[in-house]
Amino acid sequence: MREDAYKIIDRYVETILKNMSKDDYIVMVSDHGNIPVHRNILIEKFLSAKGFLIRKDESLPLSVWDLRWYGNIDFEKTKVYLRPGHYSDFTIYVNAEGKEKERIQDEVIHELRIWVDEETKKTPMAIVLKKRDAPILGLWGDAIGDIIYVLEPEYMSESRMVEKQSDLKDNKGKTIVGLSPVDPVGSIHGKQLPTIHYGA
Repeated sequence: MREDAYKIIDRYVETILKNMSKDDYIVMVSDHGNIPVHRNILIEKFLSAKGFLIRKDESLPLSVWDLRWYGNIDFEKTKVYLRPGHYSDFTIYVNAEGKEKERIQDEVIHELRIWVDEETKKTPMAIVLKKRDAPILGLWGDAIGDIIYVLEPEYMSESRMVEKQSDLKDNKGKTIVGLSPVDPVGSIHGKQLPTIHYGA
């Protein structure tokens, strides 16, 4: 698939070059860099396994990108939820107000901060913080959730890219809840710190 895309782009460039005059210039720029990722965060699965996210029908796909997702959340029982859209990859909404909201934020943030990938012995989360602290990352406003997380370079959060949300197994066969392999190794930007090193 990627190779076919490159071939198509090459043909576009070839067509442009063939039709240029000696007075024409062509300038090519890159959109941005990407970093390789090896492991995918299944945040829906992690929050569900920890009892923070409660669904009415657990037989439906555990993915914010499923069209039935929002209607399947049991808002009478759930503590946190995700909304479909661009911010679903790094923001979590709390289903409470006041002191209860603060308590749930603290509880979820604690669990995310101590989450260890048993296979790599790394913590997938580089930063987890409350919305009130998110402006330091350039995030604020009504579209942003109550909890913001930033990933370590090796990880991505793209549940829509996982056809089957199967958890990873560690080297002893133990299930690692909330993590899946990225195969083949992919690349991503936007969920990591802006200081991440993108190239050689």
